[in-house]
Amino acid sequence: MKKHKNGFIQIPILIGVIGGVLILGVVGFSYSKYQKTNTEKDLIIEELSEKISKIEQDKITDENEKEIKLEEPITEMPKVTEKIIIKEIPVYIEKETQEPLPIEELKITNITAIPSSYSAEIKWNTNLTSDSKITLWPTNTETGNLVRYTSDNKNHSVIISLLPNKTYYYTIEVTDKNSNTAFSEQKEFTTPTDNVSPTIEKINITSEKDKGIINFIIYANEPIRAILTYSFKYSPVSGGDKETIEQNIIYDKELEKYIIDKNYYNPYTITISKPSYTSSTELNYSLGIVDQSGNPTFKDGDIKVHQIEGI
Repeated sequence: MKKHKNGFIQIPILIGVIGGVLILGVVGFSYSKYQKTNTEKDLIIEELSEKISKIEQDKITDENEKEIKLEEPITEMPKVTEKIIIKEIPVYIEKETQEPLPIEELKITNITAIPSSYSAEIKWNTNLTSDSKITLWPTNTETGNLVRYTSDNKNHSVIISLLPNKTYYYTIEVTDKNSNTAFSEQKEFTTPTDNVSPTIEKINITSEKDKGIINFIIYANEPIRAILTYSFKYSPVSGGDKETIEQNIIYDKELEKYIIDKNYYNPYTITISKPSYTSSTELNYSLGIVDQSGNPTFKDGDIKVHQIEGI
């Protein structure tokens, strides 16, 4: 570049110098920026390395803590001694509808009649515990002459006094605790004929001091009626004439007097009047008894009047 004479550099040379300075500035700025960028990368890498290292260290620490916890002894939970009250809550459960069980039907079985001349034992069974009523009558038309009851049982029996050589009819009605009833068919039996004479087992002859009577009390093996024929020997008043008493004389408390009773009894009592007597006076008697079938038995005897019990 050539200088003017007056000392100034030529313009082209000046332009070249300024361009070179600018190029150097740009290069220097780029290099500075490059250095700065590398430094930031190094810092980021270093920071990431530290974070990775910390994560690995934390992982190791967690695993160690888990191992330590596993090695610790398991302690029991403390027992709760406080009483806990749980309020009941109604729960409604729909149940299946079931048909009611069938009720067992009440039945009468094994009906048996065991008759004798003057009575009959009648037995029967029921499948359920029940009360029973038996009705018995001596004709073929029900009149309900005799009624007997049994209660609260499965095995039933009654003994009924009857007459010999008669046909009896009967029915049985039973009722259980649920008021269910059952009935038997009408049944019958016949009592056997009595051909055996009654037996006199004992005769008690008694009197009372303040009463003018003598009682004959006859004990037999079945119900009877009696006939007494008697006389007093060696009596100051009586001439020994015989008298006959065919009725049972009993004392009626309502009427307050003695009356005749034609029923059959055991024992059977005949009452006669007490006479005037001495130590020699005797009571002679003939006693005839008859059972309900008309079978007779007789007995004779005598006794000193003053020896009569209670005279």
